[in-house]
Amino acid sequence: MSIALIRGRRMRGLWAFISPELSDRDVAVRCLADSFVRDAAGRLIRLDAYLGELDWRSMSDDMLETVLRRFVFRETDAGVHRLHLGQDPQLVGTIAKVKDAVSVHDQLVLSRRADGFWVEDREVSRAGLEPVPLEFLEGRLRESSAHSLASLIQEVALVLRNQSLFRREIPLWALTLVLRVALRQADPPRWELEPDVSNNPGPGSL
Repeated sequence: MSIALIRGRRMRGLWAFISPELSDRDVAVRCLADSFVRDAAGRLIRLDAYLGELDWRSMSDDMLETVLRRFVFRETDAGVHRLHLGQDPQLVGTIAKVKDAVSVHDQLVLSRRADGFWVEDREVSRAGLEPVPLEFLEGRLRESSAHSLASLIQEVALVLRNQSLFRREIPLWALTLVLRVALRQADPPRWELEPDVSNNPGPGSL
């Protein structure tokens, strides 16, 4: 599951910063190295914490399988971010610019957690739902005619606000990767993010 996710993300350019010398399997092994560590009682620490957020005992076998797949996907996402942030020197600065854009949006809020910043709808509800999948948001932005950071952030706000199947939130770093790809595809000469970002950019702003 993890290898297939990594292969798909790399093919779509989301994780282009990962060294081509690393195979998809190499990346998966590194990402999941700490995901199945046991405590002294033999419990899988991360998986136990993840399932603790859900009413998994009442789930059908098919639903539980889906939940476990999502756990692997989430751990893979987090592992890629953790292991390879330093390989993309522009990513840290780009995250900061997206963070600035989100912080001034009236429908979005930044939430700092143990695993980093998350972008949330101000009316967010966390109970019993999974966060918005990266692929879902990526697909919606691919269909959008937005061509600037401000307009893409507005699209993100609409996607989160209208969610009922998923939790209305996404990790800041994951959102940044999706936005960066969307900007490159929408307007290649102007994809880079400007230092001064607001909800009302000037004619030359992104």
